[in-house]
Amino acid sequence: MTSQPQSQPEPQQSPYAPRSEHPDSPATATAAPAAPTRSALALVSFIAGLTVVLLGVLVTLLYPLIFISQPMSTGVVVVVQTGSGILTALVALVAVVTGTIALLKRGGASKTLAAAGTALGGAAIVQLLAGLVQSGLFQLVV
Repeated sequence: MTSQPQSQPEPQQSPYAPRSEHPDSPATATAAPAAPTRSALALVSFIAGLTVVLLGVLVTLLYPLIFISQPMSTGVVVVVQTGSGILTALVALVAVVTGTIALLKRGGASKTLAAAGTALGGAAIVQLLAGLVQSGLFQLVV
């Protein structure tokens, strides 16, 4: 009794299997998943958000130095507050706008940095608006 070699059927490739760029090379099912890419807009948003936070810390630490070096000098404080407010508003707007655009873009880019930048920028804008409301309330009371 001789056994005849039986031909085994070729396994069918899943329609969801990764496709190779070259039609002659077989696609492997063990291909590593692609790492999420970083969006340049998301990175700009995150850096702008961090800049807003660092600017706030810097200005907070700057006030005692101003009061020590020039006691009772409200002019310097007004200049520092106005300058930091304008700079914070601009950088916060950059963080929110670029972060929002990065979040709305379609694609496989990671959205974590964009979300963080948008949140930091948005929080800074809320703080600036609260400061403006506070100034308005002081004007009404005084």
